[in-house]
Amino acid sequence: MRILLVIYGNINQISGGYLYDKIVIEYLKKKGDMVDIFEIQPKFYLLSMFDNFFNKNLQKILKNNNYDLIIIDELVAPSVFFLILINKNKKKILTLVHHLKISEKINFIFKFFAFFIEKILLNNSEYLVVNSNTTLKICKKLLKNDKKILVCKPGYKILTKSQKYYQLPSNFKDKVILLSVGNVIKRKNHLFLIECLKEIKNLDWAFIIVGNNNLNKNYTNKILKKIKKYKLEKQIIFTGRIEDEYLIDIYQQSNIFVFPSLYEGYGIVLAESLSFGLPFVGFDCGALNEVVFDSFSRNYNNISKNICGFLLKRNDKKEFNECLKNLISNKELRNKMSNNCEKILQQIPDWDETQKLFYDFVHRVSEI
Repeated sequence: MRILLVIYGNINQISGGYLYDKIVIEYLKKKGDMVDIFEIQPKFYLLSMFDNFFNKNLQKILKNNNYDLIIIDELVAPSVFFLILINKNKKKILTLVHHLKISEKINFIFKFFAFFIEKILLNNSEYLVVNSNTTLKICKKLLKNDKKILVCKPGYKILTKSQKYYQLPSNFKDKVILLSVGNVIKRKNHLFLIECLKEIKNLDWAFIIVGNNNLNKNYTNKILKKIKKYKLEKQIIFTGRIEDEYLIDIYQQSNIFVFPSLYEGYGIVLAESLSFGLPFVGFDCGALNEVVFDSFSRNYNNISKNICGFLLKRNDKKEFNECLKNLISNKELRNKMSNNCEKILQQIPDWDETQKLFYDFVHRVSEI
């Protein structure tokens, strides 16, 4: 079977969505499928619409009749929506949805354009693969007719013991280590976190931010200015992008996972943190409640066997600080929640299940 995948940039980029794409595509290749990847140069969302009219290579490859199936990563919606609308062979189009732009906290004009772009793409794709039931519900609101849709949840990366050691600053020794993993972009909400941490700066914590901090330099600079303003420079470090082995070691050195993201189509990194037994504090947004369940209890002295962290109302600073403060100050609470992580992990698929489910669906629809 010959397949085309259309994405923005390089498939080796560090994000949950690109990791998903990479893992399922590698499995298709392993099973004997021929997969070509067409990379579109990423641009500002609305400017990307011009790709539909001026990107001749994109136009040409989408018309190529040699492919049995064309997989569109929904992230490229603004670049392809019109080309998919006028494509005569829609039965070849499968759109892979990690999360929709309209789910994000964006301004009205932006959301207006995103709504129509995503609606056109989804309705003119014959098949959809979505990464969560939450994403499925949002997609169904845009669909006019029934589609062949697969809910194919991501697995989590089983990271083995690291052979490398990540040297933390000497003043981080014996402190409660807070960890955030994810690209430094607005949706990940790092600024909110800095505002929270300034109010508990006198507690015994240190904070590690892992992820690419060059994607939105203006946002990163705002964070750095806030850190300096609140005199938190000695308590917070950025690692930038790092190898898996160093990330593993950082997970092993950490005590609490902080995840104030404003929206997640699933939340692979949260599942990953649970595999290291890290209790977490985050927001109940997107599909995170599909990764963890029963994730809030204000009775800190009576944590049930299902609770391994706190999912809170989005941007509730008071509640976020309260939970974070209790986790930092109470080692017994952290240990209880850490022990509960294994049970939650048993509810989450591994990548083998995800790969097989995706492969079976792709081959089933290609035979229709």
